Amino acid sequence: MQINQGYLQVLIASFLWGTIGAFARWSGLAPLELSFFRLLFAVLTLSFFLPRKKEFVVFYLKDCLLICFCGLLFAADCLLFFHALRLTTLSNAVFPYSLQPAFVGVLTPLFLKERLEWKFILSFTLSLAGLGLLLLPSIVKLSYLDLNGLLLALTGAICLSVITLISRLLIMNVYRFVYYEMLIAFFCLLPFIKMNSSLVFYNWFAVITVGVIHTALAYVYYYEGLKKVKIQYGVTLGYFAPVVAALAGLFLFGEAISIFTVLGGLLIVTNGIIVVFYQTDSQRRGNPC
Repeated sequence: MQINQGYLQVLIASFLWGTIGAFARWSGLAPLELSFFRLLFAVLTLSFFLPRKKEFVVFYLKDCLLICFCGLLFAADCLLFFHALRLTTLSNAVFPYSLQPAFVGVLTPLFLKERLEWKFILSFTLSLAGLGLLLLPSIVKLSYLDLNGLLLALTGAICLSVITLISRLLIMNVYRFVYYEMLIAFFCLLPFIKMNSSLVFYNWFAVITVGVIHTALAYVYYYEGLKKVKIQYGVTLGYFAPVVAALAGLFLFGEAISIFTVLGGLLIVTNGIIVVFYQTDSQRRGNPC
């Protein structure tokens, strides 16, 4: 069975985001410095994909204001996420971002006028149950630093949820949207940057990977994918990120996982399979998403 390209793109983005925490730690940079270089390399990468002489185009005032707002939100998200990584485990920092599909799914009927379907409610419940199992060990042993890290990451997830909804309201090329969003976020951080860290090749490789792969490529895939599918179902594939993060934490940093992590991961993977193949099959038969 052929998989809808939109779901595949969202899935790839989710897998990439599940590994961003590992590369962020390997960079050895402070949150502000890493956020700055992340955006710098993302903007440079995206500039190569934009049509020449069209990097700067005239927008309607409404579009301009919305893109500026997205840039501010993304700059805030970068700082929140990288600060969270310094306070808690890799899994804990990524888990709150898995609530982004919940925020988007609930707000979509209000902002985008998509009808809330019972199939989405079922998919949402299955994924949320899996996420709950993943989080259970962390909640039981939650420290003060863990709580602060979770709250920072949760705030970042809310920022990204708002950006996702705005991206659907704007009629523009995905590369151009992500480019302007990153560019504005870059200039928001520029006045505050003070380079105090020394980088070697190993660190530069991690920083460039975060900027090019985890930011430029992943966000283009994510927003482009959501334009091709029903957003309520597409965003649920974002629950794959914490599964990948838990595995990365285990194999790369020796962070323990429990039976709850395994069971939660299985529920999330099961939901992803149902969403991708059932929705693709429905579209192939000519049914609505």
